[in-house]
Amino acid sequence: MTYLGEMTYADGERHSYPLFSAYLNRSLNNSVALFAGIDNLLDKRIERNNVSVIEPARFYVGATAQF
Repeated sequence: MTYLGEMTYADGERHSYPLFSAYLNRSLNNSVALFAGIDNLLDKRIERNNVSVIEPARFYVGATAQF
């Protein structure tokens, strides 16, 4: 969990938001591993004046290799 602490905007409004993420890592052998994750798991979206304050959910996958 990531907690975005209290933010105060120019108009005096205040907000804080918890964001949840998940990450998996699986070793295939001693030198190769796969990973996948999701940032902002619940897809919390906040926009102010047509500008994203919090980015939408982001998915990623990848692999690492050691030689």
